[in-house]
Parts: sequence; structure tokens; C-alpha cells
Amino acid sequence: MTKTINESLHEMRGKLLYYSKLLEKLSKIEKEIIRTKHQLMALSDIWDNEESDVKELNSFSLTTLFLKLSGKFDKKISEENRELLEAKANFEKCNNYLMTLLEEKKQLSEEASSYYTLEQDYNKLLSEKEASLYASDNPSKEKLVAISSNINKLNLELKEINEAIDQGSELYSVLRNLTSELEDAESVLRETNLNKVTSQLKIENISDYINQVKLQLSKYKVELSDLDDTLQDTINLNELDSLCDSLFDNFFADLMVEAPIKDALQDVKALRTAIEKIQSSLRDDKKSLLENISNLKTEKDKILEES
Repeated sequence: MTKTINESLHEMRGKLLYYSKLLEKLSKIEKEIIRTKHQLMALSDIWDNEESDVKELNSFSLTTLFLKLSGKFDKKISEENRELLEAKANFEKCNNYLMTLLEEKKQLSEEASSYYTLEQDYNKLLSEKEASLYASDNPSKEKLVAISSNINKLNLELKEINEAIDQGSELYSVLRNLTSELEDAESVLRETNLNKVTSQLKIENISDYINQVKLQLSKYKVELSDLDDTLQDTINLNELDSLCDSLFDNFFADLMVEAPIKDALQDVKALRTAIEKIQSSLRDDKKSLLENISNLKTEKDKILEES
């Protein structure tokens, strides 16, 4: 039974590699189709323009009359007809190329459709092989258990990072809105004829966003605290806490004064920069985790195929 599974896995692995190359080729063709369609539209415009030029020359107009009186009409109409034929030929050549691409895409798509369930079938067979190894005395079992455990651990870390990144994106969105409100308020306070109702509404909006920032920031810090210790080492939480204290504890006492709004705007922009740094660090950690998980899965698959 094991030999049959190994042979099937080896065969399916080869098909998966071919399928991957097939999808890569299909992706390139789709990009070329998009580029060619844009080119075809441009060539169509050129053809239309050349056709209009010829029609204009063949109609009664002052330009035609002048060319005929000066003896230059025959030369001009000959040039325009030649340019029209060239434009038509270029359009048809490009259109034929597009038709070839579309046909090739159709054939590749039909071929790829026969592989759609291949990865699922391959993983199912791997799971069967894995279960049989766990139930046996195969010397590879211990290493397989260690790799699987490591993959599960990294997947949990990946889940925590994704949650932190998502929460950080929500926080950054609120900070962006708060920045806009502060900039608007700063502009309003510069007006000579200040509308008190308008300014009060601005202040209320700012207060609402401040409360949203507090809430989202609290959630963000919780997500960051859930990260693995090694991941937390790459994040400057002290800077984040310091900026938060500056924004919330020293928020303007007199909301109708321009200077405190400038200070708040400066604090918010600094906080946004700090969030950007943390998000960038998290994305780098995520990329590293994905690479490690991929390498471990490749190693695990190799053990399953060869055992």
C-alpha cells in the first residue's frame, strides 16, 4: 500500500509542478491580452483619424479647393490614402495577434481546468500517508511530528500577526480621519468671520475621532501584546505609549484656540508615523513566517513522499 501511495504522490507532485508553470504562463498571457487591448484601442483611434482625413479631402472644403488650385491635391490624397492603409494594416495585425492570444488563453484554461482538484487530491493523499506513518514504527515519524508541531506553532503566530495588522489598519484609518478633521479645524480658526456653530461641530467631530482612536489604540495594544516575545522585540511600544500620552493627556484645554490644534495635529501625525513603522515591522515578520512555513511544508512533503 505504501509503495502505491509513494508512486501516486511522486506522479501527482510532477503534475502539480506542471500545473504551476501552466498557471504562470496563463497569467503572462492575460497581462499580454490587457496590453494588446489597450494598443488595439489606440490603433483604432489612429485608423479613425486617418479615415476622417481622407473623407475630408474627398469632400468639398476650402482645404480641398486650395490643394486643387495649387496642384498639390493628388500628392496629398495619395499620402493620406497610404497612411490610411498603414493604419488599417496595423490595426488588423494587432487584432489578429489579440485573437491568437485569446485562443491560446482558452486552450490553456481548458487544460488547467483538468488540474483544479489536483492539489486537493494531493493533500488528501499526503494526509493518508501521514496518518499511516504516525501509526507505524517508521524512523521518520519523530522528525515528522517535530515539523508538524513547528508548523502549527508558526501558523498560530501568523494568525496573531494578521489580527494585529488588521487592527492596526483600522486604527490608522481613524487617525487619518482625525488628521483631516484637525486640518479642517485649523483652517476654520484662521477665518476672520468665524462661524461658531461650524467650529463647534468641528470640535465635536474631533472629540468623536479622539474617542475612536482611544478605543482602536487600546485594541491594537492588546493584539500587539498577544504576539510572540521574539516578534514583540521588533516593535517599539515605548515610543507608541509616549506619543499616546502626549496626544491624550495634553489635548487642548481651549478648543477654540488655534495653537493647541496645531500641537494635536503634530501629535497625531507623529502617532501615524509610529503606527506605520510598527505595521511595516509586522508585515516583515509576516513575510518571514510565511517563508518559514513554506520551507517546513516542503520538507514535510519530501519526508512523506520518500518514507
